[in-house]
Amino acid sequence: MIRVAQEDANHYPIIDFAKCDVMAYQIPDNQFDYIATLTTIHHLPIETILRKIRKALKPGGVFVCLDLYQRSSLTDLLFDGVACPASLFLRLIKTGKPRPAREVRDAYAEHEKTDTYLTLPQIGQICADILPGALVSRHLFWRYSILWKKETESQM
Repeated sequence: MIRVAQEDANHYPIIDFAKCDVMAYQIPDNQFDYIATLTTIHHLPIETILRKIRKALKPGGVFVCLDLYQRSSLTDLLFDGVACPASLFLRLIKTGKPRPAREVRDAYAEHEKTDTYLTLPQIGQICADILPGALVSRHLFWRYSILWKKETESQM
């Protein structure tokens, strides 16, 4: 994926790619205008990675996250009432089958052994503590997003 991304970004010399352990990687402070994560945060200690992201963003920089949450409320169950049939319908359109193949299910089962899914209230509280003013939104298919803009010096 990095090779493909590098090829696509050849005409953008300011884009850099690194294959590394983000928890061990020394990210410079105030380095990035934009940081995005896609279904990554649930694999990491959320407080630690959000603090790294906060430090790594330049003033005025933006963090966007899309990840998975653990249901914990009646509202979550109501969303399941829409998400479950919609997910089945989309899978049928895409694959013609109601369930993923056995090897796909096995791969997901193995993959999920170390995942940690927080509830939306937990995510909201962590963001309030670390990324004040972050917008945490629920989405269909057990997803949530975080949108946060780091204050500029004039806002501090």
